[in-house]
Amino acid sequence: MKKTLFLFLVIIFFSNYRLKAQQSDTISSPSLLGFALGTSTGFGLTYRNVAYKFGGQFTLGSNYNDISVGITPIFMVRRDKIANLFIYNGNHFYYIPERQRYTITNGIGLGVDINTQTPVMFSFMIGAASYSYSYAEWRSGITLEIALLYRMPSHSKKK
Repeated sequence: MKKTLFLFLVIIFFSNYRLKAQQSDTISSPSLLGFALGTSTGFGLTYRNVAYKFGGQFTLGSNYNDISVGITPIFMVRRDKIANLFIYNGNHFYYIPERQRYTITNGIGLGVDINTQTPVMFSFMIGAASYSYSYAEWRSGITLEIALLYRMPSHSKKK
């Protein structure tokens, strides 16, 4: 996890030079990289891309030997300079190899991206989820998700 955090900080540091020249282009960039923590979207390093209305988020993380994988389709309801409103469908697979156990979570809910007018963006999500522990019956509950995202510079050429 320390290597992942270090790599993320290095990417941010070296991208900062390009960001000053492309500030307005970056704020509208659909590609985001960051960290997510959620019961239905997964936890760890995350990549999100929502070009227009539809997009997705992929999250991959590890806690010692445990593995967390999240795949989240996103439908953007409204974009604004201050905040974005979206609907998400979180799908999370969490595996614990030493216990040979896993958890599957599937959730749906509403999310809000807080635009800071800088390359950094905060995302908050709340919804309902169903989950199952290693062949057990399915249960339901409330799910909360948070993410700290960094807008990656776009590589489109201005005319």
